Amino acid sequence: MTLSTTRERSEQGDAITVILCGAAAVIVVLIANVLDFLDTFRPDGVAARVPLESGSGEGVLENTSARVSGSLSELTVVVTDLNAVSTFCLGAAIVVAALAQLVVIAAVMHLAWSFLRGRFFVRATARDFGIISWAMFLGALGVLLLQHMGTNGVLAALGTDGREPVHPIAFWSFAPYWFAATAVGLLSVAFRRGAQLQRDTEGLV
Repeated sequence: MTLSTTRERSEQGDAITVILCGAAAVIVVLIANVLDFLDTFRPDGVAARVPLESGSGEGVLENTSARVSGSLSELTVVVTDLNAVSTFCLGAAIVVAALAQLVVIAAVMHLAWSFLRGRFFVRATARDFGIISWAMFLGALGVLLLQHMGTNGVLAALGTDGREPVHPIAFWSFAPYWFAATAVGLLSVAFRRGAQLQRDTEGLV
């Protein structure tokens, strides 16, 4: 068995592993988002996480009698009279997050399938990287905006003016997704250039 054959089989095994892990990830994403949906839309109202200014507080751990204290950055509240628009935004945020995750997983699985067939620097792989980049960027942006609109409705239902700006904690928590989307976008450009170079090289043969 030659070294190249061993390397090819190893690469094929890696690609198959990615495809199998992707299939498992789809199931995990669906279950996680369904649980998130059920946790948000409860029988006694709509639950939402509201960011807080840094402060201290005390509480009792759920299903235990242990009291704890510490710094609070957000609070989960249940609102019974949330308006329809805010309710829709909170639900849409969960759906958008799930769709973005599924699109990314599907694109990664298609990349692995292309690599399994020996198709590397082709338009399809460059397009997959572009899809991953845009799904991450737009998905994170959509979730941020929808959650913000929903949270403003929750604040209004609690008696505030409901026009709070995006909290820095909420904003910067999405920064890693935007950075990763930019990095993957650069890979899309690199693979697109590689595909063009390969076509030009083949045309000279």
